[in-house]
Amino acid sequence: MPQHVQRILIIRLSAIGDIVMASGLPSSINSIYTSIPPTDEITWLVEAPYTGQVSTTPNVDNGIPCPKWWPMGNLMRLEKVLCV
Repeated sequence: MPQHVQRILIIRLSAIGDIVMASGLPSSINSIYTSIPPTDEITWLVEAPYTGQVSTTPNVDNGIPCPKWWPMGNLMRLEKVLCV
């Protein structure tokens, strides 16, 4: 495991138009942060119906589905999962 691990979480839960408009963001992140090793992860948190859309987006390593009415307290629990 590398010494330096950078994980980026994009949160855009719904509105397919917003997701499409943000789909270039992972590529921009990779081009801006050229010092980040290629082993780093970009994860996108999205409502379940849109998981397939973000999973095929270039430079996105993981698409995490969440229910439409997801309490914000669950976001804190998600932090524990992602920071392992």
